[in-house]
Amino acid sequence: HMLQMYTRLDVFCEDGRAENLVIDASQQRIMDRYQTNVGSLQEYATMYIAPEDRKNFLAFYDFQTVEERSLRARSDHTTAVFRVLDEATGAYGCQMFTLIPFRLESKRYVLSCVRRIDNLDRERSTEGFEK
Repeated sequence: HMLQMYTRLDVFCEDGRAENLVIDASQQRIMDRYQTNVGSLQEYATMYIAPEDRKNFLAFYDFQTVEERSLRARSDHTTAVFRVLDEATGAYGCQMFTLIPFRLESKRYVLSCVRRIDNLDRERSTEGFEK
């Protein structure tokens, strides 16, 4: 079910490593080009995130604050919506990004899950965005 629901699944480790688990054909495998998650996130933002969303996108992926933000939201995850470029059409569409912090063998990780938003969710999530 997760593989059908999400267009992209990535795991980020506290030591800076990142691994792409699932990616659909609409995007390139950027993580294969970088040794650390900082470089891959910067390039992803430049290539795919709408220019006016990039600063917030990079702040959202601040792994030093993911756990704190999740706790503040009284949740096990944190979620945000960003406009993402569809390379096939050249248009930006809203996608939901969810970060789930977890620990495994005393190391901290973050699972990043990305999915497209259906029409009903899109209408609500784009309120306030300039068209």
